Amino acid sequence: MTYYTRYTLPLKKAQRTPTYDRSGYELAYDKVAQWHRPQAYKKSAMVNGIDRALAQGETEEKQMAEIVFENGAAPETSIGHDSKILWKDKVLRDLSFPYHKAGIEQFRECEKKSFPKAKRVDYAILSDADKKRGWMLNDSASMRK
Repeated sequence: MTYYTRYTLPLKKAQRTPTYDRSGYELAYDKVAQWHRPQAYKKSAMVNGIDRALAQGETEEKQMAEIVFENGAAPETSIGHDSKILWKDKVLRDLSFPYHKAGIEQFRECEKKSFPKAKRVDYAILSDADKKRGWMLNDSASMRK
C-alpha cells in the first residue's frame, strides 16, 4: 500500500469515493481507518495469538500443497513465500475467486472440480515478473473489501 493510499483514505471519509490498491482491488475504508488506531495488547496474548496463527498457517499450507500438487510432488518442507502466493493465485484464477478472500475451502472446491495438478518443477524457479505479481497480490490484501 502506498503512502498516498494509507494517509489520504481516512481524509476521504465524507466523500466515500472508492480507493484502489496497486492490484486493482477496492480498499475497505473501515479497515484502513482501523490500521491508524493504536492497539493495546498484552505480550502473552500477542505471542499466543502468533503461535496459533503460525500453526494454523502451516497445516493449511500442507493441505493446500497436497491439493495443488501431484501425488508425491508436494514440498515436504515449507516452501518459499513467493511460490506459495503464485500457486494460490493460480487456483483462485481458475475458480474466478478474489485472492484476498481465499482459504482452504476454495482449494477443496478446486479439488472437487478436478483441475489438473501441478508438478514441483512448475514452481521451482520463478521469474522476476512472477515474483512481482505475487508481491503485488499480497500488498494490502488485509485491507481489501
